[in-house]
Amino acid sequence: MNAWLREAPERKFMLRAFRGENGPGMPPAEGVARALLSDSYKLMDNFDMLLAALDGVTQSGHPTRVTGCDLTDRRMYVRIESKAVAIHAPRLLRGYRSPFDGRSGDELPVISAGFVISNSEVGSGAYTITPRAVVQVCRNGLTQSKDVMRAVHLGGKQEEGVVSWSNETERKTLELIKSKTADAVRTFLSREYVEAKVREMEDVAGKELAEPTKTIEHVTKTLSIGNEAKDKILAHFVRGGQMTAGGVMQAVTSTAQTLTDADQAAALEALAVPALTAAAAHG
Repeated sequence: MNAWLREAPERKFMLRAFRGENGPGMPPAEGVARALLSDSYKLMDNFDMLLAALDGVTQSGHPTRVTGCDLTDRRMYVRIESKAVAIHAPRLLRGYRSPFDGRSGDELPVISAGFVISNSEVGSGAYTITPRAVVQVCRNGLTQSKDVMRAVHLGGKQEEGVVSWSNETERKTLELIKSKTADAVRTFLSREYVEAKVREMEDVAGKELAEPTKTIEHVTKTLSIGNEAKDKILAHFVRGGQMTAGGVMQAVTSTAQTLTDADQAAALEALAVPALTAAAAHG
C-alpha cells in the first residue's frame, strides 16, 4: 500500500473507516480502515439506500415480502418477492425435482416475481436492483443481470477532511433512489415482464444434453466457476433429474443456495442464466 501511494504522492483518496470510541476519560479505541477510494466516490450508505428502496417498494403498491438479507464486508443484499405476481412455467420445470427435498416441478410449476436490492459502501460495485424470479418448488433464484437498474457511486471531488453530506445533497440522492426503485419495481413485478423472461428461458432450456458431464465442464470453465463449485453443480444436476440445459441452470442456482459466503452465493446465482445459454450452445 505504501509503495502504491509513493508512486503518485499528489493523488487524493477517500478513506472509509469506523472510528473507535471509548467512554469519557478513556483512550480512543482502535478504529477500522474499511476501504481506500477515489476522492470522487459518492457516499451511498446501506441503511439510507435500503430505507429509500423500501419506500420505493411501498410507493409501487405491490404486495411484497423480504425473503432474505445478507450483509458482508463488501455488500448488502436484500431479496424481495411478490407471490401476488406468479405464473405457471410447466415447460421450464418439466421433469425437474428439488435437490433438497425431491418435490416435483411438474406438480408445482410456479415461478413468482421478485428482485434483489444490493449496495456497497466500500467500492465493490454500484447500488443495484436486479430482477429475480423465484422457483417455488426449490426456492432457486433466477436473476436477470442484463436488466439491472443501477446508481453508481460517482460524484464531484470531495473536500479534504471528514466528509459530511449536506441535508440537501442527501435528500436529492435518496429521492432519486426512491424514484428509480419505484420505477424498477413496477417493471420487474409486472406479469408481462416475468412471462417474457420465462418464455426466453424456455426457448433454450429444453435442449437435451448428450454428455451432461462434459457440458457442465464446459460451462464452468467458460464462466470461470471453480472446481469445488463445479462438483457441487454436477451433484445438484444429477439430483435434479432434468437432463437438459435448463437442468444446468437449476443446478447452478440450487448450488448457490448452499454457499455460506453471501458474496460468492450472489455471484454464482448471477451466472445461472449465462450457464443456461452456454449449456444449450454446447449441447
